[in-house]
Amino acid sequence: MGELMNIRGKDLYVGTFGEEDSPPLLYIHGGPGIGSYDFEVFQKDRLSGQLRLITVDQRGVLRSESLLEDEDFKLTDIVEDCEALRISLGLKRWSVLGHSFGGYMALLYYAAYPDSIEKIIFESPTFDLGLSARSLLWGAAEQYLQTEEEEQALICMEASQDERSSEQLFDICFNQILPQLGDRRENLYTYGPDKLFFDRLVSESPFPNEWWSKQALFLKKLFDEGAIYQSIISMLRSVECPALLIKGAHDYVTCERHVSTFMKEVKDYRFKFFEHSGHMPRYEEPERYAETVTRFVLGNL
Repeated sequence: MGELMNIRGKDLYVGTFGEEDSPPLLYIHGGPGIGSYDFEVFQKDRLSGQLRLITVDQRGVLRSESLLEDEDFKLTDIVEDCEALRISLGLKRWSVLGHSFGGYMALLYYAAYPDSIEKIIFESPTFDLGLSARSLLWGAAEQYLQTEEEEQALICMEASQDERSSEQLFDICFNQILPQLGDRRENLYTYGPDKLFFDRLVSESPFPNEWWSKQALFLKKLFDEGAIYQSIISMLRSVECPALLIKGAHDYVTCERHVSTFMKEVKDYRFKFFEHSGHMPRYEEPERYAETVTRFVLGNL
């Protein structure tokens, strides 16, 4: 079931699924700013059989109360909301699962409140937007090479090798290069033939378009603040609890540097490679995904 809970002065949508005495698992969504609805659609029923799944739409996102134009909002607000939610639910500790940008937030949350987290799961995470942008630019080059558009491929490769800041790389990748790919950009995120599943999910959802459009102000405030561009990959060495990294074989967001650093720095780690997935294994290999997450949280992986 889902409800609005007042967390630190803002009404946030919180979903709770499964038995109350089951091991709790918080899902931190990515996007940034897409909400938890898609995760609920693909995994709520699968995970809630043995876990107490807790989802939240971050402040200002989808089912949560909107941000105001003049409202102060920072990256750290997401971290503080997670911790305040844990306290409100009366939980001593919980496991945390972060997808994509949610993986970035899960690591920041652990760094701030390590005693609150039992285990941590990273699904297709980024810990460094610059590294992910470089990887996606190489993916874009591969798409152009498949159609023998060598000049465009060269532009992508050269852009990925320049010594630019994370902010500059992000701008080049997401505002210049990827839009030019058109529908082919979906090949960088989805392995299977159903490339437009998320667009279909949005169009078929019970929510009005203006709820989905809340993401724009959320993004503007985060990018204007700028903290999101800071690499936190070095924080992996501070992770003392059991940690699981889930990576789709065809995902460019979690590049090899992410994987190698995770395996080098995290002391008690598991790594699961999903051969038939891109950026969203929870959608492309849902049964294996649910089994992997459940077994890890229960201590059987």
